[in-house]
Amino acid sequence: MTELDLLRGFKRYSLGGGVYIRSNEVQGDRLDIVYHKNKTTLETYHKLFESFTPKTILEIGVKEGGSLVLWSVLFPGAHIIGVDNDINQISNSCIKHFVDNDIMVIHADCLQVDIVNPILSRKFPQGIDLIVDDGSHTLDNIKTNFSQYFHRVTEGGAYVIEDWKILHPTHRKVLLDHLSDNEYELHENMIVLRKKWKN
Repeated sequence: MTELDLLRGFKRYSLGGGVYIRSNEVQGDRLDIVYHKNKTTLETYHKLFESFTPKTILEIGVKEGGSLVLWSVLFPGAHIIGVDNDINQISNSCIKHFVDNDIMVIHADCLQVDIVNPILSRKFPQGIDLIVDDGSHTLDNIKTNFSQYFHRVTEGGAYVIEDWKILHPTHRKVLLDHLSDNEYELHENMIVLRKKWKN
């Protein structure tokens, strides 16, 4: 089984040493590392990653930290940073995995660009291959995050807005209008914007 098959297998996956990772929709042990991404979301990611292998990843909103671990399993050696204003939710198993795999979490609101941007410029001087906005899921924050961070996406890279359909229908339209200068794909649980290659 390749790492990418983890997205299709949708089951509990051993990280070794008695540590497992799984979706919150899959049964397991309470000590498992849990990522909050459902089967539909994982299938969409699987399609995206069939033609795209990110080496630098930023996730806005890390909750318990499971999705940062998921990215590190899918993309060994990738440089990964998460941003969250509540790091107390992160499980001890995730913290150990972060230390062992050089994953960084910035303790800040992603809108605090005076804190976040200098770190991103230092850690990702060539840009970011994958940015995932899985933060507050409010229209204003999604729009602001996109305005603040999309320019950092590398050519051929992707900017993903997860759970866009939880927005009020009026807010969905406003969001899509805000994104209309860019090509995007609408999926059940996410919007994917790919940064075009320059000619």
